[in-house]
Amino acid sequence: MKLPTCWSCDYKFKWKELIFFIEGRKKCPKCEEKQYTTTHSKWKMGMVFLPAWLCTFINLYLTISLFLICYYFMLYQVEFTDKQQPLY
Repeated sequence: MKLPTCWSCDYKFKWKELIFFIEGRKKCPKCEEKQYTTTHSKWKMGMVFLPAWLCTFINLYLTISLFLICYYFMLYQVEFTDKQQPLY
């Protein structure tokens, strides 16, 4: 697994830079170009959280731990492009 890179300048994003990004948008700190998540990475990020949603019915404490673990791994599924893409 690797963290995403800028589509324009190949800047490698740091983990802490990806913790918060809104609506699949992020600005590259190096070249200032807008980065949008690809449709494929949106699906992969959704699939990472699927086990956590299923576990909500089993145990709340397990779910909180699983959400934190899933969120950590979700950041490695992000890919950027120069245009915003719809989910479908």
